[in-house]
Amino acid sequence: MINRWKLQELLFIRKMKMRDLAAGMGLTPSGLSKKVTGKNNFTVKDVLNVQEVLGLTDEERNAVFFCAPVLKDSGQNARSESV
Repeated sequence: MINRWKLQELLFIRKMKMRDLAAGMGLTPSGLSKKVTGKNNFTVKDVLNVQEVLGLTDEERNAVFFCAPVLKDSGQNARSESV
């Protein structure tokens, strides 16, 4: 799963839209959408294409594609320790 919000942020900064990214990658907007929403997977080649088309640093690329999922802590995992 990718960090869609980070990808959207980077597109916004670069004044690009998803369709611009799709065209730069040689994909249809629908094909890119399926990858972004997780219906299809990004290949290594896709990740490198995104990095090239958007001019991402390795850090930005990693923030989009290799982010840890953020889980909301419901307090169920909290434990109190007694001494």
